[in-house]
Amino acid sequence: MQTEKSIQQDDRRRGQRRVPTQAIRVSRAVSVLPISDARVLNLSRSGVAIRTGVPLRVGDRLSFTVSTGAPPILAEVLASDRTEEGDYVVRCRCLLGGFDVV
Repeated sequence: MQTEKSIQQDDRRRGQRRVPTQAIRVSRAVSVLPISDARVLNLSRSGVAIRTGVPLRVGDRLSFTVSTGAPPILAEVLASDRTEEGDYVVRCRCLLGGFDVV
């Protein structure tokens, strides 16, 4: 029997994902300095996956700036997995705002 949390996770994972078509600046929410090597792998209406050499922990907050003048999208790290190459694939859930994936 699935719990409410696992049902929500399944629903979240079924959401449409796409590769971004424009540059997205990624920074820690507590700092204005960008994570310069962060590359957005894909995004959905309620989440985003990035690849970076910066170790991030579950619960860390990141902000994503999509375009000049738009408010940043605040997200929380759900998982950070180290790759064989030594960098990290980080999955985040949007807390404030979200990505337009039309």
